[in-house]
Amino acid sequence: MSNLTERIRGEISHHISPVIGWLRLDAEKGRSDDDGKRHDAWLERLDKATEAVAELVKPRTITATEELDALPDGSVVQSADIEFNGRTTPDIWSYRRGHWFCITAISIGGEVYRGPATEIALPATVLHEGGAA
Repeated sequence: MSNLTERIRGEISHHISPVIGWLRLDAEKGRSDDDGKRHDAWLERLDKATEAVAELVKPRTITATEELDALPDGSVVQSADIEFNGRTTPDIWSYRRGHWFCITAISIGGEVYRGPATEIALPATVLHEGGAA
């Protein structure tokens, strides 16, 4: 399990742990086999919920220019590492009104650079998916 997955599991477990504790106590006291089965079912559901949430929060990776073109206005992506002036670094790009703007160039004192999606080094990671506010 990744660190993020473990943290998500911990949060979910924290919120349902009283129920799991009661089921465990019932099972340990030997009240019935059904109590033990319910306890095991809760743990199985906890694992499934953890995996589902981790999948939802996993950053989306873009591998084709067509996927970049399909992102909504306001989206922000981080490109794959590129070499620039002897440094290897990713660029941050923002999509506004049909154009991609290189935020990295602006933040290091460069001029506003606007380019097509084909100039973004892939694979890129979606940092923010824009859309209607």
